[in-house]
Amino acid sequence: GGGGGRPGVGTRAEGDSNTRTLIPAPPTPLAQNSRRQLASLPISQMPQCKSLGLLLLPFVSAVLHGDEAFTAVKEGKFYVFCDGDVANGGPSPSIDVVDPVTMQTVMSIPVENTTSWSDPVYMETCDGSKKRYVMANDRSGFTHVIDPNTVERNNRIPVSERPVHGYAVPQYEEFWLHADGAGVFDVIELKDVTKLATEDVAAHITIPGHGKLLWDPDLLPFGYVSNVVEPSVYEINLQTKQLVRQFNFTEYGTGHPFYCPGTHGLAYSSINRHVYATCSNVGLIELDVTNWQVVTKHGFAAGGQVYESKDGKYIVNIDKAGNAVHILEPGLPGQSSSLVFPSVNATALTGSIAGSPDKVAFHMLSDGGVRMFFSLTQPNDVDGNAGIGWIDSKVLESEPRKTHNLNFVGGSSVKRGAMMTHRAIYGGGDYIATVSDFPTAGAMIVEAETGASKGISPTNMNPARVIWVPDSFTGNTCSEGTGNDDDDEKLSGGAIAGIVIAVVIGCGLLALAVWFCIKRSQSLPPSKSVKLEDSKTESSTAEKQVQANV
Repeated sequence: GGGGGRPGVGTRAEGDSNTRTLIPAPPTPLAQNSRRQLASLPISQMPQCKSLGLLLLPFVSAVLHGDEAFTAVKEGKFYVFCDGDVANGGPSPSIDVVDPVTMQTVMSIPVENTTSWSDPVYMETCDGSKKRYVMANDRSGFTHVIDPNTVERNNRIPVSERPVHGYAVPQYEEFWLHADGAGVFDVIELKDVTKLATEDVAAHITIPGHGKLLWDPDLLPFGYVSNVVEPSVYEINLQTKQLVRQFNFTEYGTGHPFYCPGTHGLAYSSINRHVYATCSNVGLIELDVTNWQVVTKHGFAAGGQVYESKDGKYIVNIDKAGNAVHILEPGLPGQSSSLVFPSVNATALTGSIAGSPDKVAFHMLSDGGVRMFFSLTQPNDVDGNAGIGWIDSKVLESEPRKTHNLNFVGGSSVKRGAMMTHRAIYGGGDYIATVSDFPTAGAMIVEAETGASKGISPTNMNPARVIWVPDSFTGNTCSEGTGNDDDDEKLSGGAIAGIVIAVVIGCGLLALAVWFCIKRSQSLPPSKSVKLEDSKTESSTAEKQVQANV
């Protein structure tokens, strides 16, 4: 793939909102765009479906990797992507398959010596073929396609320069990768995993840079894109694969409340339909994408990563430099979110030297709460004193005015990065896994319900990424999935229609039955009319009540 040029700049299209083209953003305040038509809303947002309380889409959290629907599947393995140590005469890169039950590497897939791993993601087809893939980005300019059934690497597809982040979009059965060097997205379709289906989808206006893609079933066909070197959040149509609008913060100087020199982390709340973007360590900007306006910037939330909690109740901002976790509660649409608890101290237990949280893995507890596990990147010592920090949402809710520390699980550390130190973490089944360099290269495994460490499962050197891969096909991202995760359960279009029709028919039959009873009571012979007037009064009252309820 090439460099990707500036997309065409035009005026806002009339009619179907799916045909919008990129427009230059006006200065403060950003102009308000007309609301999308009800017909273009996802079905879960339509008022009639909300009133029926139907669960129509898989349970998700943002930024979506796209394989969150599989993390609660009990039977599976952690795939650990290791860079090896060829430069120092050590082993070649590999993908090591770790069984968290036995704490053993059960398989290892060798790859090219030039491989430098970035984001992997697990995907399944929904066309009846029940095919499964692991798509893994390689900074040297490739995406690797792994078959979990045979545990073999099938394809190595050339892509645009320096691919880092990758996303499964199961609704379209597509894998999207962000190529930082070119500032573009490339797309692979699951129907043909031997080549790129689309390349050089623009993800910048002038300067290509590192960025992310935010998508959510609520937002489709639109998604949102960040760029650390441009002061913007872009709206992209995932079907037409074109940028259509942008929040441009260029006009906001350093003294302006909305100052945002570049964007990185992205999250979405289904409560208020707002998008949240981290702004180069100067705050978290909150955007109303329905009315196309900036809501506010939360200056205290200066971290580079932001997520929606697994239960959808909170926005979680990880402040690595500030050694803290900020938790916001979404408000009403168009209104600012609020900091509901004192920021969590990420220095773990009092007296601990561990801290600098990097990523989060969510786990739904048996009591209905959410446990948040954070990978800690300091210290970078050979004794393994960094580990993992965790906190429960119900603990925060029970003591909302208390400043909490993360609970600490020690036993592993990672090497300091050349520019920044990152540490992958992922949940799967009953476990949480994070990569480890010290005291042993491998995957540190923690029991999610107890928070206790199982130790380190040794792998190849320099583990860089880890994901959870089910042992078999689940269908969890398909319209009629067979997975075992209740949170990912959803109904097909036919089932939805059937329920709606059944409710309407049921109400009609009830009204008809009441009407028939009333008419029958009015036609009783006089010999049985001792309390007829009372009966008529009661029937009349009942009829009015039924009519009012219907």
